[in-house]
Amino acid sequence: MACSLLATHQCKLHLVGIFGQPMTGQDINIHRVERKFSTGLFRLILPVIYYRTYIKVKPDIIIVNTHELLIVTLLYKILFGSRMIYDVQENYFRNIRFQNNHFILLKPFLAGYVRLIEYFASFFFDHALLAEQIYLKQLPFLKKKSLVIENKYAPLEGIGLRAVKENKKTTFLIYGTIAKEYGVFEGIHFFSHLKTFMPDIHLKIIGHCPNNETFKALQQYVVTREDIDLKIEKNPLSHNTLMREMIQSSFVLMPYQDNPSIRGKIPTKLYECLALHVPVVMSRLDPWTDLIRGKKAGYCIDFNKNNEDLSHLASQLKTASFYDKTNNTDMFWSSDEKRFLTLIEKVLGNALLAEHSKPNP
Repeated sequence: MACSLLATHQCKLHLVGIFGQPMTGQDINIHRVERKFSTGLFRLILPVIYYRTYIKVKPDIIIVNTHELLIVTLLYKILFGSRMIYDVQENYFRNIRFQNNHFILLKPFLAGYVRLIEYFASFFFDHALLAEQIYLKQLPFLKKKSLVIENKYAPLEGIGLRAVKENKKTTFLIYGTIAKEYGVFEGIHFFSHLKTFMPDIHLKIIGHCPNNETFKALQQYVVTREDIDLKIEKNPLSHNTLMREMIQSSFVLMPYQDNPSIRGKIPTKLYECLALHVPVVMSRLDPWTDLIRGKKAGYCIDFNKNNEDLSHLASQLKTASFYDKTNNTDMFWSSDEKRFLTLIEKVLGNALLAEHSKPNP
């Protein structure tokens, strides 16, 4: 989104948040938020930090991508008249309710509180961007003023299609957000069983692991495993780093569990793999199965079943070809870019766009 807005040369962009390697450019300003406190205290003071940034920047439009900033952004909108778009990257209600990141007795109350805030805010923000088609059903109160813009792949400099290399050691990759709910341990067990039929394979796990228990468990598990390379951090890694690892791998593992928090969604990393022709081994869940079969992108299996025919799968992984003459243009951000920019123009209004496009004196 940021690159698309900058490419119009009609706006000045301010990014506020926690960054690994942020974008740079003439019309972009980075406002880095430093995490100096514990997670609980940090979340309490975060709205104050953002409000002070709003006052300093005086934005014409704010794209807010978390429920935690809805109230403070609405306050600024009411007081100073800024436009506001809610970028819905997650169904936070389902994440809180069905994932194991909160005390079990608090889950219903926290989830209900978040949904109440989102419902209340929907009467005030100008529009909503939905990252998943399924959100139209899951968040019906947003349907009348929402646009589905899926998390498709935006090309990065120096990152091209995966090149097939002969006689290269077979490497499996688990990357992105590393979490128990996303099946990281099932992926490790699958890899260990597959080694019976493919003894020379290697597994790499790289990404952001926010849960302390999962972080420690993974470190302890792989300490004696020379065939598993673990690179996990408490903060997100740069997108470039993850993409470089992805195009160098033989297969990407996506051992997602059948959880209501992910049911019906299409993971961003699946778009990335499909766009860059990286084969995948993924959970057998809708709507992924048809998408992978249609693109000849890999295999869908049940990671929870020990009776999967791993011998047959290993044979297929060794000999199969993938993405034969596949048209992957629909996996790129460019297929949705025009709709996004049209929405921004609609929310801002032509007068404001004309004002932004005037040369500086």
